[in-house]
Amino acid sequence: MRLRGAYVLGVLGLPLAAHAETIFYSNNFESGLGTGWGTAAQVTQHTNFSKFVGRYSGNQGVLLTVAKPSVPTPPAGSWVEYRLTFDFYAIDSWDGDDPTYGPDYFCVSVNSNTVFAQTFANQHQYQSFMPPTVGGIDLGYGAAFDSIYRDITVTFNPGTASNISVSWYGIGLQGIADESWGIDNVRLSYAVVPSPAAGSALALAGLAMLRRRRH
Repeated sequence: MRLRGAYVLGVLGLPLAAHAETIFYSNNFESGLGTGWGTAAQVTQHTNFSKFVGRYSGNQGVLLTVAKPSVPTPPAGSWVEYRLTFDFYAIDSWDGDDPTYGPDYFCVSVNSNTVFAQTFANQHQYQSFMPPTVGGIDLGYGAAFDSIYRDITVTFNPGTASNISVSWYGIGLQGIADESWGIDNVRLSYAVVPSPAAGSALALAGLAMLRRRRH
């Protein structure tokens, strides 16, 4: 009975074998930038933050370029999903979707394709992104509130390029004394995942086998 229960869980959507994530870039910046960062990159530390890349304001941005890893050909019914994960620090008076002072956007592009574009607010709840992990509270930059967003993850397709170039940037922000940002704990990875069609086929096959076993 236990074996049959485990099998049912598998066909109803819980994978029988996990698809491992392969990390090909990771940096928490405690030991500095390392290689691959553009000339605008700088590491900052503040009392309530660990070392991070920043701060930036206005329409400033920062660029990371790494070699695209050699990925094995996925099995039939599967595909390779690339992922970018990072922490985002929204510092001082971000206005989100405020009709007078906004919108204040934070964006990410990969190989010139926008993969993330959301508004953020520290003074009220009017923003397109989910609530912060920490904040809004005063974390020590100016008199306005600050916020921390942990483990923002976006998926992307690097295309046929030999490198992966990630750009983080703001749109519509004021000067650094009023609105700024930083990023931390940057990770690039990929995983082989089953396509939805393959998952549906597996579920149907599993249910058919269950029926045969019951008969």
